[in-house]
Amino acid sequence: MNRFFRTSAEVYTKTREALDRAFEHPNSRADTCLPPVEEAPKDTKGQVYLAVLDQMFKWPVVQDNVDNLIKAGLVEEIDEKQYREIFPPSDLKYTVPKKR
Repeated sequence: MNRFFRTSAEVYTKTREALDRAFEHPNSRADTCLPPVEEAPKDTKGQVYLAVLDQMFKWPVVQDNVDNLIKAGLVEEIDEKQYREIFPPSDLKYTVPKKR
């Protein structure tokens, strides 16, 4: 399963940097938690959209970070339909750590 989110490029970049510090990236397993904002899927307004695998939320730092951003109104959790209106099924982009 996935969870879907949208946020500004600025919040996305700050979140990416915070998660990379928390996971000590780059390391031998992954270069980064999230792709650079230039590679992230965006709508025509520049909002970044994320499809995140549920397994990412097993790490408290990820869950806590997302919860705090949602509470602050900086990240919006959306449903799959809203995501797919921007990115059809063939364009589904998963945001998971990977080694480049």
